[in-house]
Amino acid sequence: MTAEPVGSEWRVTVRDNGIGIAPGQIGRLFQVFQRLQARAEYEGVGLALCRKIVEHYGGRIWAESAGDGQGCVFTFTLPVSGEPRP
Repeated sequence: MTAEPVGSEWRVTVRDNGIGIAPGQIGRLFQVFQRLQARAEYEGVGLALCRKIVEHYGGRIWAESAGDGQGCVFTFTLPVSGEPRP
């Protein structure tokens, strides 16, 4: 995990060496009630909830993966002010 100031935002990046995500599935990651694998196979971290929290504070969140078996990179930004959006 890294965290660095970029302009008026903090950028936090988390890398894993997990199962990866097929490029065509990345758009579904942050949608409510979407799962890419069965709950019995892999527990999720609630990425739709993560998106809601980050956006509430005026940030952005996204994921990148080279594909199945290649791990993922999750990145989010938050304003330095740390104040929620009205």
